[in-house]
Amino acid sequence: MPKKILITGCQRSGTRFYAQHLAKEHGVPYIDEDMYAVRDYAVLKERLQGKSGFCVHGPALKGRVEQFKADYPDAEIIWMHRDTEETIASMTRKGWRMSALAEWSAMFPLLQKFGMMEQFWRSLYWMIRDMSKLLGERYCAMDVVDRVVNMSTLEGLEGFKKTSGNPDTN
Repeated sequence: MPKKILITGCQRSGTRFYAQHLAKEHGVPYIDEDMYAVRDYAVLKERLQGKSGFCVHGPALKGRVEQFKADYPDAEIIWMHRDTEETIASMTRKGWRMSALAEWSAMFPLLQKFGMMEQFWRSLYWMIRDMSKLLGERYCAMDVVDRVVNMSTLEGLEGFKKTSGNPDTN
């Protein structure tokens, strides 16, 4: 029987790489998040209709795992994990989501004037890290997740590469 798989977790945690790898390994179609506008669950369901197997790349579907499991009870849900510092470093290298944070710095000229921006970013990092720990189980129904895969375990897989000392897959 063909596999049905959803790979989710934080962006930049290896979700795309691992989803592509598993789709190839199991001989099922790979469904990238761009194929369903990242968060459009209705479009995703249309894309999956009639497919006996698939591997969905869905980092933005963290909050939909219960619905996904209800719609596809035989699907395996895999949560990708990556160290928080590595994730933020990867996002910074990619120039993602940091643009909004960088705009905040313009709102704090005093922080810049007194050389306190580094302290601000460091505080923001710890706040995000602590919030992710607090919200982790509330944000995603971990009881329906079948397994957690740490990005560091992907190092032996074909196509996996490291950039700047930290794993980067895309």
